[in-house]
Amino acid sequence: MTDNSGLELNNLTVKVKNAGNDEFYVLRNVSFLLKAPEVLGILGESGSGKSILAKEVCGLNSYPVKKISGDVSFDGKVLSMEKDYAGVRGKQIAMIFQHPTSALNPVITIGKQMTEILLHHKTVTDKKAAAELVASILEETGIDHSADRMLSYPHQLSGGMNQRVMIAMAISTQPRLMIADEPTTALDVITQEQIIKLLSDLGKKKDYATLFITHNISLMQKIADRVLVLYAGEMMEILTGKSLSAGKIKHPCTIALKECLPTLSHIGSSLPTIPGQIARNDERYDNRCVFYERCMYTQPRCKSEKPDFIDGVRCFYPL
Repeated sequence: MTDNSGLELNNLTVKVKNAGNDEFYVLRNVSFLLKAPEVLGILGESGSGKSILAKEVCGLNSYPVKKISGDVSFDGKVLSMEKDYAGVRGKQIAMIFQHPTSALNPVITIGKQMTEILLHHKTVTDKKAAAELVASILEETGIDHSADRMLSYPHQLSGGMNQRVMIAMAISTQPRLMIADEPTTALDVITQEQIIKLLSDLGKKKDYATLFITHNISLMQKIADRVLVLYAGEMMEILTGKSLSAGKIKHPCTIALKECLPTLSHIGSSLPTIPGQIARNDERYDNRCVFYERCMYTQPRCKSEKPDFIDGVRCFYPL
Protein backbone atom coordinates (compact mmCIF):
# COMPACT_ATOMS: atom_id res chain seq x y z
CA MET A 1 0.00 0.00 0.00
CA THR A 2 1.38 3.40 -1.02
CA ASP A 3 2.04 5.88 1.80
CA ASN A 4 0.66 9.25 0.63
CA SER A 5 1.11 11.03 3.96
CA GLY A 6 2.97 14.30 4.23
CA LEU A 7 3.46 17.43 2.18
CA GLU A 8 4.50 17.18 -1.46
CA LEU A 9 5.32 19.99 -3.88
CA ASN A 10 5.53 19.03 -7.55
CA ASN A 11 7.16 21.60 -9.87
CA LEU A 12 5.46 24.48 -8.07
CA THR A 13 5.83 27.69 -10.08
CA VAL A 14 4.59 31.06 -8.84
CA LYS A 15 4.83 34.51 -10.44
CA VAL A 16 4.27 38.06 -9.25
CA LYS A 17 3.54 41.33 -11.05
CA ASN A 18 5.46 44.41 -9.99
CA ALA A 19 4.29 48.04 -10.08
CA GLY A 20 5.33 48.29 -13.74
CA ASN A 21 3.09 45.31 -14.58
CA ASP A 22 6.11 43.13 -15.38
CA GLU A 23 5.93 39.48 -14.35
CA PHE A 24 8.75 37.47 -12.81
CA TYR A 25 9.11 34.19 -10.95
CA VAL A 26 9.13 34.05 -7.17
CA LEU A 27 9.11 30.24 -7.20
CA ARG A 28 10.22 28.19 -10.19
CA ASN A 29 9.78 24.41 -10.42
CA VAL A 30 10.09 23.73 -6.70
CA SER A 31 9.61 20.09 -5.72
CA PHE A 32 10.07 18.16 -2.49
CA LEU A 33 8.44 15.61 -0.18
CA LEU A 34 8.19 16.12 3.58
CA LYS A 35 6.98 13.48 6.03
CA ALA A 36 6.68 13.42 9.83
CA PRO A 37 8.69 13.79 11.99
CA GLU A 38 11.28 15.28 9.64
CA VAL A 39 12.32 18.93 9.82
CA LEU A 40 12.91 20.42 6.36
CA GLY A 41 14.66 23.76 6.46
CA ILE A 42 14.13 26.37 3.75
CA LEU A 43 17.25 28.53 3.61
CA GLY A 44 17.93 31.62 1.52
CA GLU A 45 18.47 35.36 1.40
CA SER A 46 15.62 37.83 1.79
CA GLY A 47 13.74 37.79 -1.51
CA SER A 48 14.52 34.17 -2.31
CA GLY A 49 10.87 33.08 -2.04
CA LYS A 50 10.84 31.42 1.40
CA SER A 51 7.73 33.12 2.81
CA ILE A 52 5.89 32.93 -0.53
CA LEU A 53 6.47 29.17 -0.43
CA ALA A 54 5.08 28.92 3.12
CA LYS A 55 1.98 30.94 2.21
CA GLU A 56 1.43 28.91 -0.96
CA VAL A 57 1.37 25.71 1.09
CA CYS A 58 -1.39 27.28 3.21
CA GLY A 59 -3.23 28.89 0.28
CA LEU A 60 -2.64 32.39 1.66
CA ASN A 61 -1.08 34.11 -1.36
CA SER A 62 -3.21 36.62 -3.25
CA TYR A 63 -2.86 39.03 -6.18
CA PRO A 64 -0.33 40.05 -7.44
CA VAL A 65 1.12 36.65 -6.46
CA LYS A 66 -0.26 33.88 -8.67
CA LYS A 67 0.43 30.16 -9.04
CA ILE A 68 1.26 29.37 -12.68
CA SER A 69 1.77 25.62 -12.58
CA GLY A 70 2.59 22.67 -10.36
CA ASP A 71 0.81 21.14 -7.40
CA VAL A 72 0.72 21.29 -3.62
CA SER A 73 -0.46 17.99 -2.13
CA PHE A 74 -1.13 17.12 1.49
CA ASP A 75 -1.70 13.53 2.61
CA GLY A 76 -2.17 12.50 -1.02
CA LYS A 77 -4.78 15.16 -1.88
CA VAL A 78 -3.99 18.00 -4.27
CA LEU A 79 -4.85 21.39 -2.76
CA SER A 80 -6.18 23.64 -5.51
CA MET A 81 -9.40 25.36 -4.44
CA GLU A 82 -9.86 27.58 -1.38
CA LYS A 83 -12.14 24.94 0.17
CA ASP A 84 -9.25 22.44 -0.05
CA TYR A 85 -6.91 24.76 1.83
CA ALA A 86 -9.62 25.79 4.31
CA GLY A 87 -10.15 22.12 5.15
CA VAL A 88 -6.59 21.69 6.43
CA ARG A 89 -5.40 25.23 7.28
CA GLY A 90 -5.13 25.92 11.01
CA LYS A 91 -5.94 22.33 11.99
CA GLN A 92 -3.87 19.82 10.02
CA ILE A 93 -1.44 22.49 8.79
CA ALA A 94 -0.45 25.01 11.47
CA MET A 95 1.75 28.08 11.06
CA ILE A 96 3.98 30.04 13.44
CA PHE A 97 4.75 33.59 12.36
CA GLN A 98 7.93 35.61 12.88
CA HIS A 99 6.44 38.50 14.88
CA PRO A 100 4.34 36.82 17.61
CA THR A 101 3.25 39.98 19.41
CA SER A 102 1.87 41.40 16.15
CA ALA A 103 0.23 38.09 15.19
CA LEU A 104 -1.75 37.91 18.44
CA ASN A 105 -4.89 40.00 18.97
CA PRO A 106 -3.87 42.82 21.37
CA VAL A 107 -7.34 43.31 22.91
CA ILE A 108 -8.18 39.66 23.67
CA THR A 109 -6.61 37.62 26.45
CA ILE A 110 -4.29 34.73 25.62
CA GLY A 111 -6.71 32.23 27.13
CA LYS A 112 -9.69 33.45 25.09
CA GLN A 113 -7.73 33.45 21.84
CA MET A 114 -6.63 29.85 22.35
CA THR A 115 -10.07 28.73 23.53
CA GLU A 116 -11.69 30.15 20.39
CA ILE A 117 -9.28 28.15 18.23
CA LEU A 118 -10.12 24.89 19.98
CA LEU A 119 -13.87 25.52 19.75
CA HIS A 120 -13.66 26.63 16.10
CA HIS A 121 -11.86 23.44 15.06
CA LYS A 122 -14.09 21.36 17.34
CA THR A 123 -11.09 19.98 19.23
CA VAL A 124 -13.33 20.26 22.30
CA THR A 125 -17.04 20.98 22.59
CA ASP A 126 -17.41 23.27 25.61
CA LYS A 127 -15.58 26.24 27.12
CA LYS A 128 -14.68 24.53 30.39
CA ALA A 129 -12.95 21.65 28.62
CA ALA A 130 -11.27 24.13 26.29
CA ALA A 131 -9.90 26.19 29.19
CA GLU A 132 -8.50 23.09 30.88
CA LEU A 133 -6.83 21.99 27.65
CA VAL A 134 -5.39 25.47 27.04
CA ALA A 135 -3.78 25.49 30.49
CA SER A 136 -2.27 22.08 29.85
CA ILE A 137 -0.87 23.08 26.44
CA LEU A 138 0.63 26.30 27.80
CA GLU A 139 2.43 24.30 30.47
CA GLU A 140 3.68 21.91 27.78
CA THR A 141 5.32 24.79 25.88
CA GLY A 142 7.18 25.97 28.99
CA ILE A 143 4.77 28.64 30.24
CA ASP A 144 4.39 28.31 34.00
CA HIS A 145 1.47 29.64 36.04
CA SER A 146 -0.67 28.96 32.98
CA ALA A 147 -3.96 29.91 34.67
CA ASP A 148 -2.59 33.40 35.29
CA ARG A 149 -1.07 33.66 31.81
CA MET A 150 -4.45 32.87 30.26
CA LEU A 151 -5.74 36.14 31.72
CA SER A 152 -2.83 38.14 30.25
CA TYR A 153 -2.87 40.26 27.10
CA PRO A 154 -0.02 39.95 24.54
CA HIS A 155 1.56 43.27 25.55
CA GLN A 156 1.93 41.99 29.11
CA LEU A 157 4.20 39.15 27.99
CA SER A 158 7.74 39.15 26.57
CA GLY A 159 8.46 38.37 22.93
CA GLY A 160 9.74 34.93 23.83
CA MET A 161 6.66 34.21 25.94
CA ASN A 162 4.36 35.33 23.11
CA GLN A 163 6.21 33.02 20.72
CA ARG A 164 5.60 30.14 23.12
CA VAL A 165 1.91 31.11 23.08
CA MET A 166 1.97 31.00 19.26
CA ILE A 167 3.53 27.53 19.40
CA ALA A 168 0.91 26.45 21.93
CA MET A 169 -1.83 27.69 19.59
CA ALA A 170 -0.29 25.84 16.68
CA ILE A 171 -0.02 22.47 18.44
CA SER A 172 -3.42 22.77 20.13
CA THR A 173 -5.23 21.30 17.10
CA GLN A 174 -2.77 18.38 16.82
CA PRO A 175 -1.48 19.31 13.34
CA ARG A 176 0.37 16.95 11.00
CA LEU A 177 2.47 19.76 9.52
CA MET A 178 3.99 22.74 11.30
CA ILE A 179 5.24 25.73 9.28
CA ALA A 180 7.61 27.96 11.23
CA ASP A 181 8.32 31.14 9.24
CA GLU A 182 11.34 32.92 10.76
CA PRO A 183 10.02 32.10 14.27
CA THR A 184 13.03 33.54 16.12
CA THR A 185 13.62 36.78 14.17
CA ALA A 186 12.68 39.23 16.93
CA LEU A 187 14.15 37.24 19.82
CA ASP A 188 17.47 37.43 21.65
CA VAL A 189 20.05 34.69 21.17
CA ILE A 190 19.28 32.77 24.37
CA THR A 191 15.53 32.81 23.70
CA GLN A 192 16.19 31.72 20.11
CA GLU A 193 17.98 28.62 21.41
CA GLN A 194 15.10 27.83 23.76
CA ILE A 195 12.47 28.18 21.01
CA ILE A 196 14.49 26.03 18.59
CA LYS A 197 14.82 23.27 21.20
CA LEU A 198 11.11 23.51 22.03
CA LEU A 199 10.10 23.17 18.36
CA SER A 200 12.45 20.23 17.88
CA ASP A 201 11.28 18.41 21.01
CA LEU A 202 7.58 18.95 20.27
CA GLY A 203 7.93 17.75 16.67
CA LYS A 204 9.43 14.45 17.80
CA LYS A 205 7.00 14.04 20.68
CA LYS A 206 3.85 14.80 18.68
CA ASP A 207 5.05 13.27 15.40
CA TYR A 208 4.40 16.12 13.00
CA ALA A 209 6.52 17.32 10.08
CA THR A 210 8.09 20.78 10.26
CA LEU A 211 8.83 23.25 7.50
CA PHE A 212 11.35 25.58 9.11
CA ILE A 213 12.07 28.82 7.24
CA THR A 214 15.01 31.07 8.02
CA HIS A 215 18.01 32.93 6.62
CA ASN A 216 19.97 32.06 9.78
CA ILE A 217 22.35 29.21 8.95
CA SER A 218 23.40 28.72 12.58
CA LEU A 219 19.84 27.93 13.62
CA MET A 220 19.24 25.82 10.52
CA GLN A 221 22.21 23.58 11.28
CA LYS A 222 20.81 22.85 14.75
CA ILE A 223 17.22 21.94 13.87
CA ALA A 224 16.99 20.72 10.26
CA ASP A 225 17.22 17.10 9.12
CA ARG A 226 17.39 18.31 5.52
CA VAL A 227 17.93 21.79 4.10
CA LEU A 228 16.56 23.17 0.83
CA VAL A 229 18.55 26.18 -0.38
CA LEU A 230 16.49 28.66 -2.41
CA TYR A 231 17.86 31.46 -4.58
CA ALA A 232 15.55 33.76 -6.57
CA GLY A 233 12.78 31.18 -6.24
CA GLU A 234 14.82 28.24 -7.56
CA MET A 235 16.13 25.17 -5.78
CA MET A 236 19.92 25.34 -5.62
CA GLU A 237 20.64 22.37 -3.38
CA ILE A 238 19.14 19.88 -0.94
CA LEU A 239 21.49 18.53 1.71
CA THR A 240 21.34 17.24 5.27
CA GLY A 241 21.68 19.57 8.23
CA LYS A 242 24.81 17.63 9.25
CA SER A 243 26.37 18.15 5.81
CA LEU A 244 25.64 21.87 5.99
CA SER A 245 27.23 22.07 9.43
CA ALA A 246 30.29 20.07 8.33
CA GLY A 247 30.75 22.10 5.14
CA LYS A 248 29.99 19.16 2.86
CA ILE A 249 28.38 21.45 0.30
CA LYS A 250 28.05 21.18 -3.49
CA HIS A 251 26.50 24.43 -4.72
CA PRO A 252 28.40 27.76 -4.83
CA CYS A 253 25.28 29.57 -3.53
CA THR A 254 25.23 27.43 -0.37
CA ILE A 255 28.97 27.96 0.09
CA ALA A 256 28.53 31.73 -0.27
CA LEU A 257 25.75 31.73 2.34
CA LYS A 258 27.87 29.63 4.70
CA GLU A 259 30.83 32.00 4.33
CA CYS A 260 28.62 34.91 5.42
CA LEU A 261 28.42 33.48 8.94
CA PRO A 262 30.12 35.96 11.29
CA THR A 263 33.06 34.66 13.32
CA LEU A 264 35.41 36.10 15.93
CA SER A 265 37.88 36.86 13.14
CA HIS A 266 35.44 39.45 11.77
CA ILE A 267 35.61 41.62 14.89
CA GLY A 268 36.65 45.13 13.86
CA SER A 269 36.04 44.47 10.16
CA SER A 270 33.08 44.41 7.79
CA LEU A 271 30.90 41.31 7.82
CA PRO A 272 31.26 39.11 4.71
CA THR A 273 28.50 39.37 2.10
CA ILE A 274 27.72 37.86 -1.30
CA PRO A 275 28.69 40.45 -3.95
CA GLY A 276 25.82 41.81 -6.06
CA GLN A 277 22.07 41.62 -5.56
CA ILE A 278 19.56 38.80 -5.76
CA ALA A 279 18.33 38.31 -9.32
CA ARG A 280 14.83 39.06 -10.55
CA ASN A 281 13.99 35.70 -12.05
CA ASP A 282 12.35 36.33 -15.45
CA GLU A 283 12.73 35.16 -19.06
CA ARG A 284 16.40 36.17 -19.01
CA TYR A 285 17.06 33.06 -16.95
CA ASP A 286 15.19 30.60 -19.16
CA ASN A 287 18.58 29.62 -20.59
CA ARG A 288 20.98 30.76 -17.89
CA CYS A 289 21.84 29.82 -14.32
CA VAL A 290 19.99 32.23 -12.07
CA PHE A 291 23.03 32.47 -9.77
CA TYR A 292 25.40 33.19 -12.68
CA GLU A 293 26.17 36.85 -11.93
CA ARG A 294 27.11 36.23 -8.29
CA CYS A 295 28.86 32.87 -8.60
CA MET A 296 32.59 32.68 -7.84
CA TYR A 297 33.00 29.54 -9.95
CA THR A 298 31.07 30.55 -13.06
CA GLN A 299 31.94 29.12 -16.51
CA PRO A 300 30.77 30.20 -20.02
CA ARG A 301 28.24 27.36 -20.13
CA CYS A 302 26.45 28.81 -17.09
CA LYS A 303 25.52 31.93 -19.10
CA SER A 304 24.03 30.09 -22.07
CA GLU A 305 22.33 27.04 -20.55
CA LYS A 306 20.12 26.41 -17.51
CA PRO A 307 21.29 23.55 -15.27
CA ASP A 308 18.82 20.86 -14.22
CA PHE A 309 18.33 19.81 -10.60
CA ILE A 310 20.20 16.50 -10.50
CA ASP A 311 21.36 14.48 -7.48
CA GLY A 312 20.32 17.20 -5.05
CA VAL A 313 22.01 20.14 -6.76
CA ARG A 314 21.33 22.57 -9.62
CA CYS A 315 24.82 23.18 -10.99
CA PHE A 316 26.93 22.12 -13.98
CA TYR A 317 30.06 22.07 -11.83
CA PRO A 318 29.09 20.95 -8.30
CA LEU A 319 31.92 21.07 -5.81
